[in-house]
Parts: sequence; C-alpha cells; structure tokens
Amino acid sequence: MTFCKGFFFGLASFLCISNVLAQDSSGVSLVGRIDFENGAYDVAIVEDLAYVVGSHHLTIVDISDPATPQSIGTLRLGQFNNGICIQGQFAYVAAGWGLVMVDISDPTDPHQTGTFDSPGFAFGVAVAGNYVYLADGDSEIRVINIENPGNLREVGFLDNEYHSAAIALDSVYTYVTNGENGIVIVDVSEPTQPTEIGSVAFQGYAYGIQVSGNFAYIATQVGLRIINKSNPNEPWATGLMAVPGRNVNLSINGDYSYMVNENYGLYMANISGAYEPVRVGSYETSDEALGVARSQDGNACIANRTFLGIYDCTVALSSVSNDSYQILPSRVLSLVYPNPFNSTTHFQFDMPKSGHALVSVFGMDGREVAT
Repeated sequence: MTFCKGFFFGLASFLCISNVLAQDSSGVSLVGRIDFENGAYDVAIVEDLAYVVGSHHLTIVDISDPATPQSIGTLRLGQFNNGICIQGQFAYVAAGWGLVMVDISDPTDPHQTGTFDSPGFAFGVAVAGNYVYLADGDSEIRVINIENPGNLREVGFLDNEYHSAAIALDSVYTYVTNGENGIVIVDVSEPTQPTEIGSVAFQGYAYGIQVSGNFAYIATQVGLRIINKSNPNEPWATGLMAVPGRNVNLSINGDYSYMVNENYGLYMANISGAYEPVRVGSYETSDEALGVARSQDGNACIANRTFLGIYDCTVALSSVSNDSYQILPSRVLSLVYPNPFNSTTHFQFDMPKSGHALVSVFGMDGREVAT
C-alpha cells in the first residue's frame, strides 16, 4: 500500500513517500510459450486466439491449451508493427508507417484488406465503430474512416506538438500518452474535429495506457499511475505503484492490472483501491516484455520480443496482497521547512525496512510537481 501523509501550504502541499522493493517472481508461473523468429512486440486476445505482431508478421495463435500454444495463421506485413487491436472480423495494426487492416474472419488465412500511410510513426491504435484512432508519434492523433476497407481515409487529426505513443478509448473520449508530459484527453464525439479538453502532467515518461470506469491507468517510467478522469476537463492523479524502469504496456481486467516492464517482466496489482494499488504478483521474463493481454481464463499472455509466453496468474489473483511486494508505509518525522519554498526544502522520514524510496511532491491543485 502507498502511505501518504501530510498536507502543506505552498508548493509542497502533499507529500507521498513509497518504499519500493526489488523485483522477484512470485504468484505467477510460466505454463507455455511459442517462439517467433521475427519477434513478438504486442498481443491482443479474443476468446482462445492470440493475435501477435512482430517485425514483418501478424501471427494468430491458438491458446486454448496454454501449455501448448499453436500457430494457426500468419500474414506477412511491413517491418515495424507496434500495436494491435481487434473489432469484429478485423484486426488493426499500428505499423510504423501507418495502419494495416486485416480480415481475420478465417484465422487460418488472415489477409490484408486495406492500408493507410500516416505522416508520422504509428505507435498505438484503438478502434470504435467506423473509426480507427492512431497514436502517430510527433504527428499526434490521426482519425481514419474504415467503413470501406479498400479505401481507408483520414477524416480528422489533432496536432498539438506533443508526442503520442499510446491511445485508449472510452465513450466519446480518447486518452493519449504524451511522453514526458503526462496524458491528454481528446473529445472525439465529432471524429472529424478531435478537440483537446483536458490534460494531466506527472513525472516519468508515459508509455502505455488503458481506461476502465472513472480511471485511466498508465504504464510510466516510475510505475503504474492511476488518473481520475470522472471529469475529463480536470483529470487528476490519484495513485501510484512504484516500479522504476521502462514500464511499456499494460492490460486492465476488473480489479487487476497486468503491467510489463521491458527489463524485468510482469508486475500485477490489485487496483480495487484506485488510490492505493497493491502489488500482488510478478514474473521476471527471460526476454524484453513489450506487450501484454489477459486471456479469458485469467492467464497473462506476454509478447517477450522473441516469444509469446503464457503465464498462470491464479495465485496472484487469489491474493489480496503480498507482503513481499507491498509498498510499505513510511512516516514523516519532521515538518517540511521552509514551507512555502521555492527550489529546496528539508524533511526527514523513516521506513519499516531498508530499501529505495520514491518521494512525490504535489501542489495545492493536485498536480504532481516533482518525484
């Protein structure tokens, strides 16, 4: 649990201290894997099928038996395939240079139906109804009409000089990671005129994003961040599970998050308390973990650059918390002085056991100003 103590006037109005413990595999076990010569960069799951994109290929994998996943269909694509999402009988791939639309009605024979060349570099993709939304790097958000698979066409865009790497959809809003500047919320109720309506900045580069209910969940350079988006015009940071490093992607299902760290693998958290996410399990993968999705039986499927791994998370899902991974409470021993302050101040705190500490400072408006 994250323990936050103290409200102060001025810049240091809210101080949050977390004790961060080292990664170790617990509550999760590898049950099956399938290797990919051309890489595994991201994965999406529908029922018993996993759709894996890597360099040059989309591969469809039957995961009905997690111990022996089997490739049943393959389609050759371009070189850079960074993200994938599924709607109905089509898969949509963020393919670096743009969008690829693939007919997957016959999983054993996927075939390309349309492409769109974007002006930037497509990292992330989301779909709703007749529109696909691309997180197009420095070219921000591109909105593409997909009614005619043979004639994909751009109908709107938003270019606000930020770097979009991942995108998620919820009702009439898109949520876009903005690199070192947090996230941006965009109203797409009129797809031809996407409009930025809100944003929230925080410390740590933002990589992946998912939304559920009133919250957005972001994989960042400092860990899992939770944003309250109940008012899209004024989103605010609510919780943090500290995991230093390149946390690049995540999947949300019910009360649990599955986040992958490029260097250290899977981290699972119970997010039923959006203000105090609790780590419940982890697994240190043998290769770079880049993409993650949850199967219908509760397993985590991770695109590990060179293979797709299937991980049994039963133990982690059955635990409320795990003391080995809990973010432990700390206690402030002195007032912040001076306060208010401009550039420097002093305080003391203790922790129940030795380890690294993550200290966050919030302004009176709830905006994180330093970590």
